[in-house]
Amino acid sequence: MQSVIFHSDDYGMTVPSSRYILDCCDNGVLNSVSVIPNSPHIGPCSQLLLPYIQSGRIKIGMHLNLVEGKALLPHGAIPLLTSEDGYFCNSFEKLFFLSLTPRKHQLRREIKLELQQQISRIQKYYPGVPLALDSHQHFHMIPLVFDTVMEIIRENNIPVRYVRLSSEPLFPFLITPSIYRYIRPINIVKNVLLNIFNIWDKKQLMSTGIPTNLFWGLMFSGDMNLTVVSKLLPRFQRIARRKGMPLEVLSHPCPIKELADCLDSRKKTFISFYISPGRYREAEMLKNIQK
Repeated sequence: MQSVIFHSDDYGMTVPSSRYILDCCDNGVLNSVSVIPNSPHIGPCSQLLLPYIQSGRIKIGMHLNLVEGKALLPHGAIPLLTSEDGYFCNSFEKLFFLSLTPRKHQLRREIKLELQQQISRIQKYYPGVPLALDSHQHFHMIPLVFDTVMEIIRENNIPVRYVRLSSEPLFPFLITPSIYRYIRPINIVKNVLLNIFNIWDKKQLMSTGIPTNLFWGLMFSGDMNLTVVSKLLPRFQRIARRKGMPLEVLSHPCPIKELADCLDSRKKTFISFYISPGRYREAEMLKNIQK
């Protein structure tokens, strides 16, 4: 399992959910997390995480965020990204469509300003720690956003361990009919769309020399349960070995119990994801998957 990265997104959303994630390291195979830069709880959650980083038990990444919660910059600086109260106002889909309109140049400027702030905030809490890069709802895969992120990294000489390309091989799913019942149709659509974006993004990433991993965790997003992972893990490991890449297994084992703990309690689709029983099943997987 040394080449497998068992990763959790959404670290730092709340102190209780962050403790829950860390328990999957203490009592399971979790060895990687990505931190939400705009969380109001990033300070205490970072203090909890630092001993794990210092001991080498967990590596961290930046979970860039343009779709939920309050932005780090005021509304006046990024009006396309936020509502008047300073909260992000776009979904993944809206960001994508905005990137195709005549306002795309303004959008790019605003994205650059906000993401520079988010990256700087992560660096402040984890000075000198090598970072990976991914994003909330995988919005960084939108080509305009991906190009902007690469520009920020290049211009600021930011040391990045790897960048997640959120597209996963479809073959392991196709040859395992027993897991079809766990697949939500919306995740099939997301997978196809992100695989299309990956064609552009991969070319841009290769030009930087920054590595990536073989990614797995989209088709069963929110329910990477023990049954599914046990059946498919050997297949994905074989693909990763053939490509000479580490395998990143994504999970979200961090249930939220109170609406007030959400980054934005008005976004109902996010809330249903946070309170889903699948999050408990993902924690169970991390604690029981065979090493």
